[in-house]
Amino acid sequence: MIILRSGVVDSLFRNAAGPGWIGGVHCLQRNVECVPCKIGNDRYLIRFNIPYFLTQHEPYESILLETRDGGVFIPKLEHRYIDIISADGALTQNLCSVKDLSSIPNPGEFIKTLQDAVVLYYRNYPNANQFFFMFSHEAKEILLNTVTSISEGLSGKFRIEPHTDLKEPLYGFSITSDAL
Repeated sequence: MIILRSGVVDSLFRNAAGPGWIGGVHCLQRNVECVPCKIGNDRYLIRFNIPYFLTQHEPYESILLETRDGGVFIPKLEHRYIDIISADGALTQNLCSVKDLSSIPNPGEFIKTLQDAVVLYYRNYPNANQFFFMFSHEAKEILLNTVTSISEGLSGKFRIEPHTDLKEPLYGFSITSDAL
């Protein structure tokens, strides 16, 4: 859980201009950055968590991820964990782990906005192109659609490579630019 000073969330959305708005990349704390966005009239923070291995005194083994076959997935050094947090509450509800995503009024807009936020982050940090998140079984379908199908505006510009060998509830993908 992140505790922010009073007014910080409002400052992140100061220039919000209606549904589908996506802000810039902002630092929330030492190892967490976010991209604020609006989906419908709801405000969300797409959080990009930098592995503690890079910012704290964590052992190397802490970045190794378990695979479905009992093996190990070794991510790049520069990778991120994604959380999707409602900014209209106490910043504690991670949409990746909620049981009921029916509160999202327009799943198509949600998917497009999340993809655009990830691409914005990637454009700022092209070396950090591996992303991981944990999801509940109930949230799995909409979140997998988010990272396995590229929206029209991004098609032909970016490629998404899902990391399907990871053991649930973890999921990951890499994004690369066709221009690089």
